[in-house]
Amino acid sequence: MLRTLTAGTIALAMLHTSVQTVQASAWTLERGELRGSLAYSYADMDDMWDGDGSRVSGTIDRVIQDLAILMEYGAADFVTLYASAHMQRVEDFALTETGLGYADLGLRVRVFNRGGHVLSLQGEITLPGDIDSVPSVLLNQGEVEAELRALYGYSFDVAGMPAYVDVQGGYRWRNGGPANELHLDATLGWQPDPDFEALLQSINTWADGEGDAGYDYFRQNKVQGSLVFHATENVSIQAGGFWTWEGQNVEAEEGFFATAWYSF
Repeated sequence: MLRTLTAGTIALAMLHTSVQTVQASAWTLERGELRGSLAYSYADMDDMWDGDGSRVSGTIDRVIQDLAILMEYGAADFVTLYASAHMQRVEDFALTETGLGYADLGLRVRVFNRGGHVLSLQGEITLPGDIDSVPSVLLNQGEVEAELRALYGYSFDVAGMPAYVDVQGGYRWRNGGPANELHLDATLGWQPDPDFEALLQSINTWADGEGDAGYDYFRQNKVQGSLVFHATENVSIQAGGFWTWEGQNVEAEEGFFATAWYSF
């Protein structure tokens, strides 16, 4: 049951075109287990949330496409190593950039696992890529960054069917202008059928004050819904959409994503 419960949460932050990396669930992989995924997301941004938290239409014209590759490896039953890389295409008015968006190296350590409850700690380093000409808080600004994150998961049954919640809180140190960030992400997963899984996710970012070089305080609150199809014991496919329902001094992202993953 744990395989299917944790499968969909691989894409918890996959759709993010910001500096946040792919986040798996609080559950770690078994020793020697290897898992990979490939995800595509399309984010369309025509509106902005202004400094008062009001949505202003037609202020920008930006599209960000992201192709992310993730590999995870169970170095021990309680330690998972991961690495990811993002290829991005950013279209911003007359400017178009295509190249390596950023890459991440991370380590997740499980510190508690009992009675369906699991708690893990995660640390990662973000390496900059080629996309750094658009002054957006959603994009890496060509600097090395770091994050610490706590992950809590709980698995249970709903009407006799597997379900889980996954809550993650983190702090990201950023360079290149944008302020450091506070993150709070939550996932509710339910599996009404062995082959299908439904997920509802809340993805939230708050700046820790104002940034440098003209970057104001910002916040972004997004909701995401998706379905996961477990094609085989080793292959799953996820598809869904996302929408920014509230924000401040940040783009209003909305779009869709698709993820395929394979357990070796």
